[in-house]
Amino acid sequence: MSGCCLTSLGDSFLAQAPDVSALKCNGDLLNHFFLNTESKQLLIEAHIQLKADEKARLLEKAKKREEILELIQKQREARIRKELLALPYKPKTMMQSVPKPACPESNSEAEETYQALKQYD
Repeated sequence: MSGCCLTSLGDSFLAQAPDVSALKCNGDLLNHFFLNTESKQLLIEAHIQLKADEKARLLEKAKKREEILELIQKQREARIRKELLALPYKPKTMMQSVPKPACPESNSEAEETYQALKQYD
């Protein structure tokens, strides 16, 4: 079914298109299908204007990005100054120490108890 629709569209397109031999002979048709120099100049100017607008937009974005980065840097510097100011007043954190082994006395008591129980076996 879709092939039928494509065929009908293709047929209508070919019916509207001028004959190629007519294009070679008739200069008016060539001017109709190909842009004249005035139209080309307008398109070139429009293209240049679009490029200039795009460049201005990108420069504006870059300027805004730089302003944001400067603000972030100032905020960071202010935060570091405040942290350094508060550092002497912060409580000292205890360093994690290696757990001490159990008292030698308790080990000897455990060993004596073990030996005593072993004798009863």
